[in-house]
Amino acid sequence: MTRMTVMEVRDESSVRPNHVFVIPPGRNMIISGGTLQLLPRESSGLHRSIDYFFRSLAEDQGHKAIGVVLSGTATDGTLGLEEIKAAGGITFAQNETAQHDSMPRSAIAADR
Repeated sequence: MTRMTVMEVRDESSVRPNHVFVIPPGRNMIISGGTLQLLPRESSGLHRSIDYFFRSLAEDQGHKAIGVVLSGTATDGTLGLEEIKAAGGITFAQNETAQHDSMPRSAIAADR
């Protein structure tokens, strides 16, 4: 539960404080000039939506970027966190208490 406003992203949504933005199914999201933009997602292959977004966040925000990887399966987010870190941003990953810990575990292992 959160007191923040939670909403599905619409194309060209402006980032606002105390808002949680959720990517609609079948889409990728980037940030450019502080605006969230939706793009079609490939119908086949691996879907690395978090890496995709984190890369754009690193490019758009540089040292002001903050990336957080929480519970999830596979390794999505790991490469994107590396790009945020390379841009001088801050990265976090949930510890082993995550219900599905392979995403945060991958991010932590890559940082060693």
